[in-house]
Amino acid sequence: MTASLGIWAHGAGADGVIYRWVADEGQGGEGFVYFNPALKTFRPWDGEVPETAHAYFH
Repeated sequence: MTASLGIWAHGAGADGVIYRWVADEGQGGEGFVYFNPALKTFRPWDGEVPETAHAYFH
């Protein structure tokens, strides 16, 4: 079974970076996560989505 996963940086937060992820061209799910490099943690992004976030998808 093959799968694809795309991850793009979309903006900076107070102490980290917002990333968008898309699995299997959106068929396997998609969403946003927040990476805090000081703590080396990822968490679901529950803030406002950057305006450019949807510019790359139809």
